[in-house]
Amino acid sequence: NKVFGLLGLCRRAGALRLGASAVDDAVRKGKTRLVLITSDASDAHRRKLENADPDIRVINVGFTSGELETALGRRCCVLAVTDDNFIKPLTVSLVGEVE
Repeated sequence: NKVFGLLGLCRRAGALRLGASAVDDAVRKGKTRLVLITSDASDAHRRKLENADPDIRVINVGFTSGELETALGRRCCVLAVTDDNFIKPLTVSLVGEVE
């Protein structure tokens, strides 16, 4: 899967925050413009992130935290991309467009 490959590259580059507390911290400090949420994330956390900052794009991805664990070696429901160079390729791979 191309998305998993990009996420792995992003993680190796140190540009990916995994898990609720790391993502919340990145959002609060303005270090991300893209948050990815798995299909099995809680609705409350999904709403919280969607309402956190209008400049942050939140994308509901089509895979579960279990599939993410298989690809990245860590189970989590939310991810934040902290390097702008990864945002466009990930967005295009997930939704086919960039706003």
